[in-house]
Amino acid sequence: AVLLFGALTFGLPDVLDELVNAGLGAELAFGTPNATGAAQWRGACDDAAPYVYAAYYFFNVTNADAFAAGDDAELRVQQVGPYEFRECNERVAATWHAGADGDELVTYYKYQHFHFNANASVGDAFADDVTVVNFGLVGVWGNLVPAALAADAGTDDEWWRVLVFDVLASYTNATLFHTRTPADIVFGYEDATLRVVSALLPGIDPVVRLQYNYTSADDAVARNNSYTVHTGARAGGGGSGA
Repeated sequence: AVLLFGALTFGLPDVLDELVNAGLGAELAFGTPNATGAAQWRGACDDAAPYVYAAYYFFNVTNADAFAAGDDAELRVQQVGPYEFRECNERVAATWHAGADGDELVTYYKYQHFHFNANASVGDAFADDVTVVNFGLVGVWGNLVPAALAADAGTDDEWWRVLVFDVLASYTNATLFHTRTPADIVFGYEDATLRVVSALLPGIDPVVRLQYNYTSADDAVARNNSYTVHTGARAGGGGSGA
């Protein structure tokens, strides 16, 4: 009896671990579209879904013209915000397939969208004016001018870079600072200078943004915002919860 009890005592924990792991695997894995964990994995954006919030602050330049003209030696800024958005992440257009190692994989598109939370914000993200650095113009400058400045004066052949930059800035009426709404700064606006550059160099995105805010699931698919991950299940079943 003692030997039998000892065998059960040493063997039972391993059996329990296997049962617990198998049960958790069935609950957490999503090896098929109808698996137990698939619906939760896909995500949702309703009152029952977990809330994720993103709050944005900005440094509004208050002496942009004087600083750009050289009349003020120091740039003066004022912090504005927060502008708070509820972030929603949904996985759409998912397809299940087997990986080379025998594990189940799923390829999906991330539909990320944001909704303004006026109650927790100071100001209107779609109406307030914020003066910031002209990111598009500065980006073009960074790719053109430094090479010319670094070249040996009188022997370089990079002078054309400064000329191109000056022509672009003049043609698009671009200045060092510009005024945008907080929503434009975060979610994107088409920059005039980059629009001209993109016409000359296909592949350049003329939109300046800090964060994607897809307008629909189709928009996420069209922009190819895709990912491939393991489902936690083995190909042919096992732990899928289906």
